[in-house]
Amino acid sequence: MSHKSNRRDPRVNIALSVKLLTTRGMETHETKNISYRGIFIITDQPLPLRRVTRLEMEVGGKLVTMLGLVAHRINVADATERRIAPGMGIQIFSVGSAAKDAWQDYVTQLVEQDPELLKALQEHNLPKFKVNLSTPELLKKFVERDLPQGQIYYRTPEPIAPGSELILEISHPTNTEKFNLKGQVREITEGARRHRGMYIELAPMDEELFAAFERFVHASETISI
Repeated sequence: MSHKSNRRDPRVNIALSVKLLTTRGMETHETKNISYRGIFIITDQPLPLRRVTRLEMEVGGKLVTMLGLVAHRINVADATERRIAPGMGIQIFSVGSAAKDAWQDYVTQLVEQDPELLKALQEHNLPKFKVNLSTPELLKKFVERDLPQGQIYYRTPEPIAPGSELILEISHPTNTEKFNLKGQVREITEGARRHRGMYIELAPMDEELFAAFERFVHASETISI
């Protein structure tokens, strides 16, 4: 078992046997990863998008039956080109209370066994504040002034308490990319709604995160030879 996190929901990489009821009959496959809200199943014959299917899995010694919706699929050709496993991501959308509790408890148990994944899940649940850098000039200002200073002032009519951790969701001005930076509220300003805000100290970035942020910043630049 290993872990993986993304912006929406941290995932646990684990191979579980899962049965699917399809138009071809009952099929048995294996998961690549699971999360609180979905699973990815490895198969050379993924179902069509938005197909509803019934899933059965044994988790923690309990048989869990759920309904899921095919949210995305990777066919064999694409998988071969990208050097990944073919299959389909299924979003869980209908679960009875007993099955839901069993599934949530099982995923939580796996998460708690991995400190790094637990940290990712905790960060996933932090309050998020959008930073809309609407022009390249604003992005440049953020990179050259705010980032080196290690803090920004965020104007909001509803600041949160000093000491609170949060996520700043940075929007790129020329594409749809977003980048999350972690921070902590150091001080808030009060008064009329338009004057309220908070001083946010940005969390230090290691080399890997800084490299990822640089790729985000320069994502829309073209290189001419």
